[in-house]
Amino acid sequence: MVWERRASERASAGSFAGLIRADPGLALALAALGALGACRQTVLLDPPDRGAEGGAGASGAGPAIDARTDATGTGGASGGTHFDAGRLDGLGFCFGGPIQIVQGSMHIPDVIVSVDRSSGMQSWFGSNSRLQVIHQQVRALISKYKNVRFGYEEFPSTAAMCGNGQGCCAGEVAQPISNNLRAIDRIISICEGDGPGCDQAQRPIADALSKCYDVFKSLYSPTDTGHRYVLLLTSGDPTCGGSDAMSTACDNAVTQVTKLSRASVNTAVFGIGDGAGGSACLDQLAVYGGLDGGGASPLYHLARTPNDLSAALEAVVETIAEETCKIDVRSPPADQSNVQLLFDGMRVPMDGVDGWTFDQNTSLTLTVHGSYCRSLIQNTPQVALVAGCPFFDN
Repeated sequence: MVWERRASERASAGSFAGLIRADPGLALALAALGALGACRQTVLLDPPDRGAEGGAGASGAGPAIDARTDATGTGGASGGTHFDAGRLDGLGFCFGGPIQIVQGSMHIPDVIVSVDRSSGMQSWFGSNSRLQVIHQQVRALISKYKNVRFGYEEFPSTAAMCGNGQGCCAGEVAQPISNNLRAIDRIISICEGDGPGCDQAQRPIADALSKCYDVFKSLYSPTDTGHRYVLLLTSGDPTCGGSDAMSTACDNAVTQVTKLSRASVNTAVFGIGDGAGGSACLDQLAVYGGLDGGGASPLYHLARTPNDLSAALEAVVETIAEETCKIDVRSPPADQSNVQLLFDGMRVPMDGVDGWTFDQNTSLTLTVHGSYCRSLIQNTPQVALVAGCPFFDN
């Protein structure tokens, strides 16, 4: 896209043409200095993570495009103001005009996968057990959707950890962070190999959901909303667990999923295998979790085969991951035509099908579309917003 130049720019271009004729080498040097000194300034969406141990400090709104610069003017270690996202191939030439820093934030979803590993999950499911298939598919999703922060837990835990010998508790939760496969593999290994077994008949879903709530509560303030999810995968209805001894196991689980929903955490429910079909309790959990399928029962995702499970998980996680393609702009530019979105220093076209657009005639939010959205959620490019001068096709 070519923008019309201002009169001052046309005059500069004329002078520059004279310099080219007189001394091409000097003209090129002056052009480079002018570009670096007066051209565009970019702000990266380079998120600070929670760290390997999943410590607090992330916001529900996701990583921010901030205006911090270090002493060199090239930005701090975890984001800030940079020139052209660190890439020279995206550098455009322009002279004069104010530089505006565009501040904003990305929506980075947090997802805790809560997996039933009771004795019912040891049944064959294709060429592996149900639990093995789930492990494979969860690992594949984490590797594919790099802009989603995944956490993980399994239930029941060992008899020793539960303290009552009945397995009526869930295990440890790996907090949702980026690149979390190592922590998740550690959770999986607790009940594998020669260690104490967790393959009991109990399904303490209420306790599993309660522990997910505690993790989200530790990471977010009460005013943070949205972009947080639990994926509950179970072979059947809840059994034991819950603080109210007068309530059924299903009632206790519904209480916990409702508590999550009121804290702006939505829950998707997956029933694994034929034995999970026809469950009124899983229907209730799906409805109160906020991500039910609607229509007739089953309102949860019933996966009778590994292919069913793969398709259902992929659809849900992809929809969640696409939230990353919404970017809130906290300092709307006066002139939207002078704003550019860069991935790894390269311009993303302004296009409603395969590019980016401002939403509904507003500069408060922009949406990335098509192949660029897929790149954003799967490849994690370095993202920058640019404003302050006209831009020309390279």
